[in-house]
Amino acid sequence: MSDARPASNVGPVLEACDAGRAVAAAIQTLNDGARVEDRGAYLRVSVPGTCVVTRRAIEAALGRSLDWPRGLELVMPAFQGLFSLDAERAEWSFERR
Repeated sequence: MSDARPASNVGPVLEACDAGRAVAAAIQTLNDGARVEDRGAYLRVSVPGTCVVTRRAIEAALGRSLDWPRGLELVMPAFQGLFSLDAERAEWSFERR
């Protein structure tokens, strides 16, 4: 099986911890076509085109508040795509807007 992902797929690489799993679950809830590959020590999230996650969705999946954006940044050692962040949401995109 090939590990290749289409170049237009974007998203974070997350630590396989409670917060990382909550981010992955929130992304799957908010993005059609989101795929999460569990690689043991990390989770690779892949979404075609644009991937969005909100602080609120992560907190709902986590069951507690999250220090935003630090909490996301701490569990995300890498990502694919262009990354932008504001007070309530993070976005990874394939193309500049």
